[in-house]
Amino acid sequence: MQAIDAKSGMNLSDLTRDEKREIWIKRQGETLENLAVVCGCGISALSRHFRNDTMPTAHHQKLVEYGMPADTLPDPLDRPRGPKPRNAMPMTALAQAQ
Repeated sequence: MQAIDAKSGMNLSDLTRDEKREIWIKRQGETLENLAVVCGCGISALSRHFRNDTMPTAHHQKLVEYGMPADTLPDPLDRPRGPKPRNAMPMTALAQAQ
């Protein structure tokens, strides 16, 4: 089943997630600045979230609660922050080395 837009006659199922998001933002008269305030993050952080495949769950939830369709947003996923932990040498290897 194809979803046809009443205003443009465009087949909406052919649009990418990014295109759907841009259409929603323009139709709502929203700006990245306002959406960043809704998220509680900066404009550059929100732009980075939109370019990625995932975004923090808290930001995703705030945008959906604000009224943004979830299918226009990257998947919610909380990634660990900070440097990756270094692989520590197991204690048994330390004992054998001495």
